[in-house]
Amino acid sequence: MLEKAIASANQIQDSYNKIDALIAIAQAYGKLNQAQTAATLLDKAIAAANQIRDSSGLRASALKAIAEAIGKLNQPKTAAPLLDKAIASANQIPASYNKIDALKAIAEAIGKLNQPKTAAPLLDKAISAANQIQDSNYKDDTLSAIAQAYVELQQPEKALVAANQIRDSQSKAYALIAIAQAYGKLNQPEKAAPLLETALVAANQIQNFYPKASALIAIAQAYGKLNQPEKAATLLKTAITDANQFQNFYPKASALIAIAQAYGKLKQPEKAATLLETAITSANQIQESFSKASALIAIAEAYGKLKQPEKAATLLEKAIAPANQIQDSNYKASFLIAIAEAYDKLNQPEKATTLLEKAIAAANQIPDSNSKAYALTAIAETAANLKNWGQVLKAREKCPSDECQVELLAKVLTVHAEQQRPELKEEKEEEEE
Repeated sequence: MLEKAIASANQIQDSYNKIDALIAIAQAYGKLNQAQTAATLLDKAIAAANQIRDSSGLRASALKAIAEAIGKLNQPKTAAPLLDKAIASANQIPASYNKIDALKAIAEAIGKLNQPKTAAPLLDKAISAANQIQDSNYKDDTLSAIAQAYVELQQPEKALVAANQIRDSQSKAYALIAIAQAYGKLNQPEKAAPLLETALVAANQIQNFYPKASALIAIAQAYGKLNQPEKAATLLKTAITDANQFQNFYPKASALIAIAQAYGKLKQPEKAATLLETAITSANQIQESFSKASALIAIAEAYGKLKQPEKAATLLEKAIAPANQIQDSNYKASFLIAIAEAYDKLNQPEKATTLLEKAIAAANQIPDSNSKAYALTAIAETAANLKNWGQVLKAREKCPSDECQVELLAKVLTVHAEQQRPELKEEKEEEEE
């Protein structure tokens, strides 16, 4: 059957349609574990792509599809020569915006080879092809994809060389984030640390505040994983300074959330707590309620991880006020649920009782009945986890419907059953994993 399909495909005159047919047949052979036959067909598909001369877009689209099919072969030795030919074909595409689509797909396929010695020469050729792109934005986009491929091949040093050629600050930031995360996973701190220093130099050259802060946070997290909390703390402090430059509330809050989460992972609670104070000052300057509540909740959770429940509780209490100012009832419900879950982690029943009282009052102001029911159910579940049955009843009394009461009681009874038999909760967590 497949041999007949090949014969039919070879008779197709239109190059693009012929490529589609050959790729489909090659994928079928691939599933039959006949990689060599699949490779022969994909080789023909590349040859057909080379015949497309009147449209850069069609040729790039064809090469992108071919590269994706090659990546699925899972046969590095078979795939490598095909990807080499694909790079050569992509190099002949005149339009930059078309060439990058093909090269990015090829770089991704190379990254999946899982054989650095085979893949590295191909990526070197891909970099040469990328450097011929005249438009700097398209060039940066391609180099970023190549850097990511090097990361997947566990060659962060070469990834850094590619990243350092990127001029656009945002593209460079994303490349550096991937590289920093790769360094963090290395179990060779003496090798990873100097590479992070190089990444840091590149990150400090980024002009735009937001991508710069993102890169600094990622590098700080990598330092944290290398058990270098002092270095991580210094970088996070710099990241806060950059975050304070943001005029728009949303990116400022996003940066502060990421910084707070990174602080929570530091193994030096006193150092982290001092730096979080700076983050609080920044968060309090945010005027927009949605962003302010987001930042405060994240900082509170970071304090919780530092085992400073009193500080966390104070911040959560402050987060309720901006949450109440959010007009959209769904968002308001979501924030109240997040706050309620944060209370649960504090293990402070007396403090949580007061805070849950305010959360119930806030939830009661939500006009949309579904959102109100959702928030009240989450609050009741949190109260049940704290064995605060009085708050459970108060939340139930505010339910806007019978369905709300049924759902709320079902959640509460589940919590109660898990408290009586902890193994039920363990089984539930295993199933969720």
